[in-house]
Amino acid sequence: MEFLEAIRKNQVVVLVASTGVGKTTQLPCYLAFDFELRKLLGTSADTPVVCTEPRKISNVSACAQVCREFSFSKDADVLSIIGQDQDIAGRKGRIMYINEHAFLVHFINDPSFSRYRSQAENYLLAIVTRSLCWTRRTRGQ
Repeated sequence: MEFLEAIRKNQVVVLVASTGVGKTTQLPCYLAFDFELRKLLGTSADTPVVCTEPRKISNVSACAQVCREFSFSKDADVLSIIGQDQDIAGRKGRIMYINEHAFLVHFINDPSFSRYRSQAENYLLAIVTRSLCWTRRTRGQ
């Protein structure tokens, strides 16, 4: 699969695709299966797939759909983390759907992201880019 090859070869991959093709549900599962396979082969660490999903309903829906389609267990394989009060430290899952606020709260509490370091760099870049685009739009630049 070209997507998995691109992920293996590059530190950052930007994916643009139409609505409904599986960016939120299917691709994270392919990544989780790939990470699991590479972990079994001894070529990868125990790394979860972290997806930021800004709205609560989208977060919960994506989590439920992945559990249903791939026979994953909610809270064991797939986590839905919403709001600042939920701590993701120590929680394990193959896939974690988290809103940006909870992600940033975790980053403030654990800036080194000892468990999620490489994902954190990629997601923080996306969050900063999104914020910069929003700032430029609101200032009319």
